[in-house]
Amino acid sequence: MVEDGDFRGAVNLIKETNVLPAITGRVCPQESQCEGVCVAVQKVRACGDWCRVRTFCGRLGSRASPLPVPQLAPPSGKKVAVVGSGPAGLTVAADLRVLDTPSLFSKPCMNPGGVLVYGIPEFRLPKAIVKREVDYVCSSGVHIRNDFIVGSSATVDELLEEYDAVLLGRALPAMVFGNPV
Repeated sequence: MVEDGDFRGAVNLIKETNVLPAITGRVCPQESQCEGVCVAVQKVRACGDWCRVRTFCGRLGSRASPLPVPQLAPPSGKKVAVVGSGPAGLTVAADLRVLDTPSLFSKPCMNPGGVLVYGIPEFRLPKAIVKREVDYVCSSGVHIRNDFIVGSSATVDELLEEYDAVLLGRALPAMVFGNPV
């Protein structure tokens, strides 16, 4: 798509599997962790540097007018609570949005983005890009509640009374409780 000049199509295609490409292209060492060990890329190395193309598209997409919201499936009737609005929570909520409407819970007085906002310096990842990506996730129908602390707002058991599954994105590693959706 990039070779044909269809940059918007390329961005849309990347967003199907990576909801935060403008961020991952800036902060992830893709060349060594992904592309560097990918057998398929090694076979077609002459075709170009895929990580740089994806990074370019992610940056282009973050500057473009709002991207279209992904095609949504009919509601499944399942309810999922995602606790933590960092990269894991945002990604899971966006991925689940194509199946249903997840609720994303965040601490009070914390901007969505977690480590993207509070752990990565501005020169490496501008906060405006994080905000734009969070806004994209929200535009797809993900609702963020910025008033939630596990344990004092509600326990995991209490969340499971209302939701079919709960993902704790703030825990290391992330943990899922309930029935997988």
